[in-house]
Amino acid sequence: REKDVDPTKVKVYLDGLDVTNRADIDSTYLSLSSEGITPGLHTVTVNISNKFGQKFDDISWSFTVLPGNVAGVGLIRKQSGRMWVNYTGGNVDNSAMNIGELNLQYAIDLDWLQSSAQYQKSSLENKFDQPYDRYAFDFKNNHMSIKLGDSYPHIDQFAMNGHHVRGVNFNFGIGPLSLNIIKGNTAQTLQGDPSDGTIKIAEIDSTDNTNWIISLSRDQYTFQQELLAGKIGLRLGDKFYWDANIIKVEDNIASVTRDIANAEIIIPSALQSSKSSIPYDSLIVLINNDDYTTLSTKVKSIVFPNENWLGTKPRDNFIYGSNVQFGFDDSRIQVRSGFSVSFMNSDKWNNLQTISALDTIANNGNDIIKILNMSNLNRYLKLQLRYLGHKVELGSKRNGTDYHSLLNPYLKTNYTESYMSDRINLFQNKLLLFYKRSKITEGLYPEQTSPTEVLKSLFNISLYPGSGLPTFNFGFLSANRNNNENKIISSISYTNIDSTTTDTIPFMRKEELVMNQFNISMTNQFQFWGNQVLSVSILLFNQKDKAAENLKMDTLQYIEYFPLDAVTESYGINLKSIYNNYWESSVYFNTSNYNYGWNGFDYNNDGVDDNSNQVMTNYKFRVAYHPEKYVRKFIYGFHYSTSRGDKYLTQYNFNIGILSEPIEKVKLNVYFDYRIKYLGREIKSANDSFIRAKLEYDIK
Repeated sequence: REKDVDPTKVKVYLDGLDVTNRADIDSTYLSLSSEGITPGLHTVTVNISNKFGQKFDDISWSFTVLPGNVAGVGLIRKQSGRMWVNYTGGNVDNSAMNIGELNLQYAIDLDWLQSSAQYQKSSLENKFDQPYDRYAFDFKNNHMSIKLGDSYPHIDQFAMNGHHVRGVNFNFGIGPLSLNIIKGNTAQTLQGDPSDGTIKIAEIDSTDNTNWIISLSRDQYTFQQELLAGKIGLRLGDKFYWDANIIKVEDNIASVTRDIANAEIIIPSALQSSKSSIPYDSLIVLINNDDYTTLSTKVKSIVFPNENWLGTKPRDNFIYGSNVQFGFDDSRIQVRSGFSVSFMNSDKWNNLQTISALDTIANNGNDIIKILNMSNLNRYLKLQLRYLGHKVELGSKRNGTDYHSLLNPYLKTNYTESYMSDRINLFQNKLLLFYKRSKITEGLYPEQTSPTEVLKSLFNISLYPGSGLPTFNFGFLSANRNNNENKIISSISYTNIDSTTTDTIPFMRKEELVMNQFNISMTNQFQFWGNQVLSVSILLFNQKDKAAENLKMDTLQYIEYFPLDAVTESYGINLKSIYNNYWESSVYFNTSNYNYGWNGFDYNNDGVDDNSNQVMTNYKFRVAYHPEKYVRKFIYGFHYSTSRGDKYLTQYNFNIGILSEPIEKVKLNVYFDYRIKYLGREIKSANDSFIRAKLEYDIK
């Protein structure tokens, strides 16, 4: 870490003997072969000088070499561990909050294997929710790794990119080949809370007035979701890479039981005799005795099917994909491409006879154009060029309408994007420029919806002039959304000739939004009554609804079209001061003005014609004190915030924190926050309080 080290002046001594000529020495590291070293205690001493002839303090350490025939001793090269407990408690809006968490970590490095263990126990763990607890055991060497327990693997950017899995995650690599196999569960079985509608009366067949048939059904459950995934890869340095992956996700129907012994069933009013609910066990007794008087004398039979329940339908998802990359001219030119194809069965109870019946197959024929435009296909193509300080990237991607992944449910689909970007580093990375232009089309099939075209431009400048000088960051973003429609009518009503009812036909609204955003931030360090760090930020945002701009207000009100104009201004400044080794402080101020919509429209759906206007102001002050002993830091803070306009808020925050190390390797961190708030004019709301505590022990 020392600056201006002169490698030619470094001297290395082993047990007092100069072994510099046997050492590999560089400006940042040195290494010395252990060949020929004898068992016993040894000492290494390193002399370091800088380029100006100034000598640093000698660095010295000792170590022990064990005889080679000693078994079971000295196999551990390094080990470490941590144990910590987190607690968060308090009272928010008169609701108590108590969350505890225990964490354990241990890692050991052997000559041939590295392994680690992690365990997390949460007080939120309960049988009616997905698990909060986590555990993992990891074993790896130069060629393989096996992780047992919880992991977050990456198989494909579209289908599975960091989703939680509990099971086995196996990786193997030798030479250019790699293999990844994952088997486990991505969702655990939840039978549901017996007191909260796990068994319901789904239907009452009263066709025969004296022989009613009641149908029961299961609800409020989660199937065990099982995963089997694999990926094989081939890499030839930086010149070529290829992989192929397969993912199979399936709900296990048998994991959810039909009968919940202690389930409470709500009885509809039409069936109520003397009770509003009945336990499932009692209902079985009624069935066995052929006596339904507790329900109604009209009930003659009860059916309970084994499938097609009211709750979530069991699903089956099969995905395959591939990625390829080429590198040319020492990787200055890189070409990347890939695809992923998804097949989804959204209800396994309705058995499919052929794969063509899957709801994600929407294309006929097999020519290349139809294959590239399949509705269940995601694909991308990138070209990257690095020359003359530029990093240019050209790319396109298309995500099909019917692409579904159970492990990536929030993936955006039904759109295409093409883009160009350029990143330039100038003056030894002191000036960074970035520009990106993209065109996005939302809606791939014009016969189904009116496609929306989005044109985006992003420009960013970052300036890092050097030590003692301020740094700047400028950003500008513009976007234009347009669906090229001529109509802004949202719906039209007409009288159906076959009845006296009024029907409504929806029309696609015209959409044309123009958005511009500008932000600037500056950070500067200077000396004035100590070390000062000043940060300033400005954000300006403006959005215009061009579709509504040329229409009269009464026309817009008649068709219930709400203009989407929006303006935001935000200004912030922060000053951090370090006075000496004991005291520091920070002062922060921020004000934001937000305005949405037009006057005369009921945006809040409260019967009042207005637009949404809000002004928010924040003041923060914090002081930190660093004692010499036992306690590392005391923190005292005050925060005052207001919000005026459509919503009213005034809040006072008082907080105090402490970071201490009462004994070696044991750390304690406690933070307390008390809040006094008014959520309406002269209306005092309940006070809030929070406490966070962390106790940590390092095992070396």
